[in-house]
Amino acid sequence: MSKHIFSSLRWCLVGLVTTITFTPSVGQSADKVLDTARRLYAAEKYDSTITVLGTYVKKHGTDPSMEKIVPLLAESLVRVGKYSNFGNLFNIYRKQYPRSDFMPRLFYLEGVVAAREQRYVDAVEAFSEALRAGAVPPVDSLALEGA
Repeated sequence: MSKHIFSSLRWCLVGLVTTITFTPSVGQSADKVLDTARRLYAAEKYDSTITVLGTYVKKHGTDPSMEKIVPLLAESLVRVGKYSNFGNLFNIYRKQYPRSDFMPRLFYLEGVVAAREQRYVDAVEAFSEALRAGAVPPVDSLALEGA
């Protein structure tokens, strides 16, 4: 029992330290936030990436930098299995930036999510849309994970 309590406490402390260390300040530039998030993502700290980018998006949601920031947030959401959050974010992004260079990748991620949720017709449609939008292989290793 006490082992479980200590384990839970340790994860709470890790989350607190991550939040304090990586949460962007009000005046922090989008480039700085994106650099921090990319480092976290590269280190496979997807939850921390979500915290950093999510905090910035909440404060600066109408900033033009969202076109670059939201795709990395979407990637991280897929990595941790937050498919509903990804879907909501994708739908908003798709309406806001229909001609973004990131759309092929986001359609691909939509296909990955649909396949993982066993919505195979939707997956084929999303992968097809990714190809129509200009995706070229290799797109990413997400399709191979969990296979």
